[in-house]
Amino acid sequence: MPLAELLLPEFDEEMTATRRVLERVPDGKASWKPHPKSMTLGRLATLVAELPGWVVNTITRDELDIMPPGAPPPKFEALDSTARILELFDRNAAAARGALAKAPDAEFKKPCTVAPCSITWCITAASSPCTCGSTAPPSPRSTVLRRTSRTFRTTA
Repeated sequence: MPLAELLLPEFDEEMTATRRVLERVPDGKASWKPHPKSMTLGRLATLVAELPGWVVNTITRDELDIMPPGAPPPKFEALDSTARILELFDRNAAAARGALAKAPDAEFKKPCTVAPCSITWCITAASSPCTCGSTAPPSPRSTVLRRTSRTFRTTA
């Protein structure tokens, strides 16, 4: 059985649960913060809606530099309505599912690097020191995707 077929049922389950949580984000409360150092509810919900898009990047790119030298710093959007958050989430989840469904097994075994931290995961590479001082254990992309998916588990 192809790896994508093993991942898709779990992906669908996680996206369904995540969407239920996002449906409960109240309109008009985007600027609310539980603590002065926290991000706003609008930014947090937008971030959760953006996360499925990382699946597409993980599958389609061998390297992703989230802060390339000389480029402007990333802009962090905070959507202000539940409808816009759900629209973004649905678009990203559909793109992620499509990328997963089309990915051949060989794609999951390729190493992938996320810069600027230079975290690399693959089946055969040894742990490599990161520029921030941490190490990245060798993992196939399918393992990274499953671990990422499990971080979104909710009980809504």
